[in-house]
Amino acid sequence: MDVTIAKLREELARLHGSARVPILERLWQEFAVRYWRAGPGTPGALGHLSAAIEALDEAYHLLDGSSPARGEVAGRLGWLMAVRSATPGVGDADREAAMPLLAEALEHSDLSALLATTAHVSLGQLHLDRVMKALHRCQAQGGFLGGALSGSRADGEEAIRHFRGVLDGPSVSAEVSTITRVMLTVAEAVLPLLNGEPDRFDMARLTDATAAMQNLLKNGLPLGMPGSVLSSSLPFTFDLIHGDPLDLPVPDMQGEPGHTSVLPPRRPAPAKRPPTDPKRARRAARDRLAALAGQPVRPVWEQAVAVLQTPADRMAAGALDAYIGAAATAVDAEAEGEQLESGLDRLLSAVGLCLRQRRDGSGWDDDDPGGGGYLGAADLLAGAATRIPPGHPAATAVVEALGGLLGDRRPLSGAITGIAGQLAAYAAEVVSPTAVITALGQLCRTVAAVSVGAPVDPQPLAAAVAAVPAGHAWRPALSTAVGQVRLAAAVRAGDASTVEAAPDGLAPVLDALLRDDVEALRTAVDGLATNSPRRWVAAVLGAGYLELAIRATAPEQGDLDAAIRWLSASTGGLDGAGEGLRTRTWWRLAEAYHRRGNPGDGEASRAAGLEALGCVEPDPRGAARFAGWMLSDGRGAEAYTALESAAAGSGRPEPAAGPLAEDVLDVILGIAPPPADFPRVPACTEVADA
Repeated sequence: MDVTIAKLREELARLHGSARVPILERLWQEFAVRYWRAGPGTPGALGHLSAAIEALDEAYHLLDGSSPARGEVAGRLGWLMAVRSATPGVGDADREAAMPLLAEALEHSDLSALLATTAHVSLGQLHLDRVMKALHRCQAQGGFLGGALSGSRADGEEAIRHFRGVLDGPSVSAEVSTITRVMLTVAEAVLPLLNGEPDRFDMARLTDATAAMQNLLKNGLPLGMPGSVLSSSLPFTFDLIHGDPLDLPVPDMQGEPGHTSVLPPRRPAPAKRPPTDPKRARRAARDRLAALAGQPVRPVWEQAVAVLQTPADRMAAGALDAYIGAAATAVDAEAEGEQLESGLDRLLSAVGLCLRQRRDGSGWDDDDPGGGGYLGAADLLAGAATRIPPGHPAATAVVEALGGLLGDRRPLSGAITGIAGQLAAYAAEVVSPTAVITALGQLCRTVAAVSVGAPVDPQPLAAAVAAVPAGHAWRPALSTAVGQVRLAAAVRAGDASTVEAAPDGLAPVLDALLRDDVEALRTAVDGLATNSPRRWVAAVLGAGYLELAIRATAPEQGDLDAAIRWLSASTGGLDGAGEGLRTRTWWRLAEAYHRRGNPGDGEASRAAGLEALGCVEPDPRGAARFAGWMLSDGRGAEAYTALESAAAGSGRPEPAAGPLAEDVLDVILGIAPPPADFPRVPACTEVADA
């Protein structure tokens, strides 16, 4: 079968321009067949899927907008990218790229009925995927208040539109109609949450839809659950693959006129596969690594570091994904009693995930601050450190691989925070460490200290980073970390001389806060509001407007309106931020509503305050203020709950730079401290004494 692919590639090498399109169509089909045979969604199959996408992507870009074949190619390419987006560790980039391709395909009136149905179902699933992830984030962050889901309403409505389009059109099969109807039920069931009407949410309807999906799974359909793209979602998968590419420029995916397409029978549940041979799996992974590194004679750990420091966009996605799949298979197939080899397997797999996330992931985004690939890589590196002795030559590669986890904008945050303590101790035991190893070890110690709020002297990290060669791949991120640690130390010392290093346009805000200059603060927040700030920055922006309203002799309605608008927009999206920032953002929103006093603001203030009381880290001052508001409104139950929280709070002193300046640092550094223990509920007598 590989001979077929080799011949197609030889033929491609002799062609140029649009003449390559028919061969590319045949090539993607060959890779797609291998993907389905290897097992959809399995790591070992990912390389075949990526190679198919590469071939279709080239064909798509070779066809101009007037070509009759462009719609078909766009639909197939969007469908395959939607399939790949469901693979663990891939991230959301494929989903976002697939959606406009599928939409473009549906604009072509001559699109085959089969592909049109596929495009509608896939688009509906992708929109629903966005919705379900937003719901999950909202639930994890404490509830559905504050307008956090307003941006997902359009996705929910689009999902419903596409699912209804399938059901209202000609039926491809009874199974497809059943699947689509279940997905439509899920989308309609969660719509009240997206509309800000949680009281209309019908949990029973959603439960019934989930049960229906489980029944479909039991009957042998290769489906995933609602909320994620179904990687082999339709029983006519092979019909899509086997369209005749020589029919271009107008591919005839339905066969000859008058031909009735026969749907393949439902596949039975696959038989249990025999266990993978660990030695063969390991050899396959290392052969893939050697091909990427181009240095097969060097030790495997040196190859891993060389590949990790290669710009990810220089690697073909198919080759990279084939390596990732092989490395993951080697980790899964490990045998007992092979500690060192098992550690190396984990190191190689971590390297692949870092490269994939850097190439196509969302990085340290507000919506995905940890990056799924980076979190998996961090866990693998931690496992490698427990299996590879620090005296082994490969130990340097384990520490150096930490550089692959560092974000360019927030190197002190993200996946490294969960393993900083362990890897700092490991790096300290490495024999004959290089300057890079020393710097990364010091970075881990700094992250471990900053993440628990301990004061940090920036000088040791600065000295260690200064010794790193200027051209090293990790030098820029390490230098950014030094600047951010220095900034944190300066802010906490009340020194405004270094705030120009603050990113995201936050330097003027910090400067105004440290100098206690109200007019400068107004100028700073007004300027920040014009730059479409992300959610973390929006929390600071809303707090700034509230601060202006509090300090004003005669509070301006516009400041309170702006504070409520920005705080509401940020409350549900503080993923990865410190719990203190989340708690204070809810309290600020409650106070802004309380101060404005418009009709309905009292109830909104109460709802925001209850969200703040439900946060992990208590705030005694905010709870005490809230209790006073509730008592004045005659709400005894809420006041009592707030007094309980105030009495149980830690009563820690306010930071010297002020809570808002500390929150700005939280946004810049992006480090979330470990969750605090839930407070002990005090006795009634203790509350009375308080």
